[in-house]
Amino acid sequence: MSSESIITIDLGIAETIQVIDAILSRRQNRDDNRKEDFVQNVKDDIELVSLTVNALDNAFIILVQKYGDEAVIGDPRKLKVLVQETDNYLKRRDLLPKLQIQVGAINAASHHRFVANTKAQEILEHLAVSLKDYRDRLGYGITGVGHGFLEQLQYYAQNNPNQTLLSSIANQAFRQQDFGLSGHMNNLIGLLRYELSSIA
Repeated sequence: MSSESIITIDLGIAETIQVIDAILSRRQNRDDNRKEDFVQNVKDDIELVSLTVNALDNAFIILVQKYGDEAVIGDPRKLKVLVQETDNYLKRRDLLPKLQIQVGAINAASHHRFVANTKAQEILEHLAVSLKDYRDRLGYGITGVGHGFLEQLQYYAQNNPNQTLLSSIANQAFRQQDFGLSGHMNNLIGLLRYELSSIA
């Protein structure tokens, strides 16, 4: 086994997908025409949103931290693995289809008769808009949180692996990447959990 093959960077995406699939499997026998099942499904949906958004944000943070880590960017083998993991994050469609489903699910829930004219409906509507905005910010084709920064880091790591330059870009990414929308959605999810308790 080569020394390169044992160098790994875990973004936590595989574990998140396992949790998401487990949540989806437990709701197969529910009926949205039953209020209790509908409420439980919405609770699952917002848990899925939280899991997916946090996983995408955290993956960006992990990658950027690695590009600012001298022990990584100073080792050509580790840097090569980091570039590959960045490429996987930007081009593979592991979490994106699940996020797309959640965009539709939250929007549909906001129009359901069980939440009509309630505070929960208002929050769901806001969450649907925010989640769609978050999805759009991920980009299309090349996708991911802070994909512009990651593409820049990946480019220089491949073509001009200067440690000072990579650290500078990584620090800039941390300072400028806005996680405000993610925080706003987490706040809405907290409010929604409370409001749903009065519907069931």
